[in-house]
Amino acid sequence: MKKIVLLVVILFQITAFAQSNRKRADGYFEDFKFKKAIVYYERAASKGKKVDPEVMKGLADSYFYVTEYKKAKEWYEKLYADDIEAVDEPAFIRYIQSLKASKEYETADALIKSYYKDNLERMRLIEFQQQRLDSLLANEPQFRVENLLVNSNKSDFAPAYYENSIVFASSRDTTKFMQRNYSWNNQPFLDPYIAMIDQSTGQLRNTKKFLENMDSSFHEATMTFSSDFKTVYFTRNYATKRKLKVNKNGISNIQILRGTIEDGKITNVASLNFNSKEYSCGHPSLSSSGTHLYFASDMPGGFGGSDIYVSEIKQDGSMGTPINLGSYINTPGREMFPFAIGEDLYFSSDTHYGLGGLDIFRAGQKSITKYTMPVNLGRPINSNMDDFAYIENESVASGYFSSNRAMGKGDDDIYYYELLAPKAYQLYSGQIMDKDANSPIPFATIKVYNERNVLEKEIVANDKGEYSLKLPLESEYTIMFTKPGYTQHTSVVKTMNTPNLESKQNLVLLVSFDQFVIKEGNVEKIKVNPIFFESFKYGITPQAEVELKKIILVMNSFPNIRIRIESHTDSRGPDLMNYKLSNQRARSTYDYLIANGIDPSRIESAIGYGETELRNYCINGVKCTEDEHLINRRSDFIIVSK
Repeated sequence: MKKIVLLVVILFQITAFAQSNRKRADGYFEDFKFKKAIVYYERAASKGKKVDPEVMKGLADSYFYVTEYKKAKEWYEKLYADDIEAVDEPAFIRYIQSLKASKEYETADALIKSYYKDNLERMRLIEFQQQRLDSLLANEPQFRVENLLVNSNKSDFAPAYYENSIVFASSRDTTKFMQRNYSWNNQPFLDPYIAMIDQSTGQLRNTKKFLENMDSSFHEATMTFSSDFKTVYFTRNYATKRKLKVNKNGISNIQILRGTIEDGKITNVASLNFNSKEYSCGHPSLSSSGTHLYFASDMPGGFGGSDIYVSEIKQDGSMGTPINLGSYINTPGREMFPFAIGEDLYFSSDTHYGLGGLDIFRAGQKSITKYTMPVNLGRPINSNMDDFAYIENESVASGYFSSNRAMGKGDDDIYYYELLAPKAYQLYSGQIMDKDANSPIPFATIKVYNERNVLEKEIVANDKGEYSLKLPLESEYTIMFTKPGYTQHTSVVKTMNTPNLESKQNLVLLVSFDQFVIKEGNVEKIKVNPIFFESFKYGITPQAEVELKKIILVMNSFPNIRIRIESHTDSRGPDLMNYKLSNQRARSTYDYLIANGIDPSRIESAIGYGETELRNYCINGVKCTEDEHLINRRSDFIIVSK
């Protein structure tokens, strides 16, 4: 009994100790002091055999937020296996990003498809983005990327163009006598710096603090400038002098400020009217016209952790009501660091289909709030870690972005990229025609697949059915030509090692659906000659195979077609035997089509009608010629949907 009591006391002490560690960890977590939270969550997890799901989640999230993705993955993995209900969608997204950061792409893809299997709209977007990314990864990179000499061993990120220079955020400063560190990553607070662009290399030179009087004790970062560089929008903590302002939950959020630049100083600094201490607004980016401001925020009513919004800048300088960019851009995860240029919006996301962490995406602008499906920029712009804060100089096809990828110099680094010169190619062109009408087929779709059967490009023929493709040298491609209502055509093309070689007048003939169909009243049937069977037999003859292959061609060419098979006999022979024989012939026809690759779900039924539906007067007892009996001995392939 004494031993049992002692054991209970020990277990109670261990439990109390674990709860104490968890309470301290939760406190540090709520204060964004993730590194300290990890210490106490680890202690809580080490006590006892079964780890509390909330401790596992706290550890996973803490490691995630300090970008230790492999450790985060391990704890998300344990949490997902132990208590799947504890993994809500935001936590699931962090789990997926941790897997991808660890380059476990197949596991991540399988989990994504399982998690979103009932969300058809989400799956459609994921599949589209995955296909586009696979296509990019199958090709040679379009960009050259270089880590900048200006990077320090701290955080350097968020570049912005300022005249012939780049302004960026950095935590490198060690000149302050009483340096304060940010508890999230235990680094100094961010300040803006400026460096000259070396126009020949893209490197940055002569780094110094930006603006004489812009030096607070807290974060100042992510800037955007008007076209005359006299107005600046930037991000800063809510703070007065050396004290952070906090909301009712004790959290210090960030806000967007606007100021005027005069004589190397900032004046007229004012907070934008949509800011609030209850949520964060940051990462501002002016539109090319200067009439709208894009930014990221976790304000109420969004889709996820942070969304991208746009606000109109009115004539008097006041800001319009922020508009969320909607579900094409924003997700249940994080979207941030927008950059608007021309008719394109670039931004970073950890939930749109990518390579891991934050990836940079581009979406085409239909209107100020409507966009095309975002597409991943692929490698080497994106990596398995966080890639963000993309900017572009259209005139020289180059720009900058930020990343915490492996082999960098600090926590975050700034990278220069430039578009590579296109490789030599061969031209493959021709025209798509209607085989029977001998007329052009306008706006047909042409898809090009590489040797790994990955879609590399997709184009549309012009109104005359003409197309032209640039194909890299010494490669093999499968080119598929399609148009709704027509058969499809596939060509295999091998290119040689001869730059600029042209292969012209490649004629593609497609056949219209109407050429395969015959109408009898309101019924459409696939047009075939009579299916011949030997007398009183139901085996498929060589003559019957010729016609059945036409059925297979039509069904393969038009994959939405569903049919039913009806088999008929003439009146010769006993009625019951004819009924049985026609059913056997219908079934053997069905079996032949299935054996040759037709999905059973595309055949509604296969039924024999014997001699019950004769087409002429050749009933029992009436003398008819062989040709007259032949009219009744038939199989019909009736189209029930298309």
